[in-house]
Amino acid sequence: MKDIRPRQVIHTGFVFASGLALDLQIVPETLARKRIAGFQQLGSDAFQTGTVLILRFRAPALLSCAAALGAPLVRYGKLLSACPLTSGEISALETSEEAFVLVSGGTAALKPLCDCIPVDISQWLDASEFTILPALRPLGAVAMDEWTVHRLAGDPLRRLV
Repeated sequence: MKDIRPRQVIHTGFVFASGLALDLQIVPETLARKRIAGFQQLGSDAFQTGTVLILRFRAPALLSCAAALGAPLVRYGKLLSACPLTSGEISALETSEEAFVLVSGGTAALKPLCDCIPVDISQWLDASEFTILPALRPLGAVAMDEWTVHRLAGDPLRRLV
């Protein structure tokens, strides 16, 4: 696996992105975490490689590159690339396992997924200020109890007041 100098170093326009990459040297870590937590889809995975946080989507999403919250990662077979790749560039970076192609200083480097550190986004959430109150009932049960009482009393309209 070797590094290459791609003809283009960023995606432009709209792309079907399979993930986002946020470089912590460019975006402060707290802001990068907020962006990832806010954009996360159910079933998506987060990773870190060096100073880059990566969010891999469950399914591709149409993104505007100009408005994206990080570098869009577009899938080219097993590669998720932060830059557009020609067929020659894909051949030069070919790998048998899933990998990320990240660009720094005009050079695209391959980062195999197995070398990335999985990130548990739930660890970023601070729930220490929340208090769990005992003896609470779900609101659905409360609403159902009132409805049942009024129905049994023969006055179904009373529950609407």
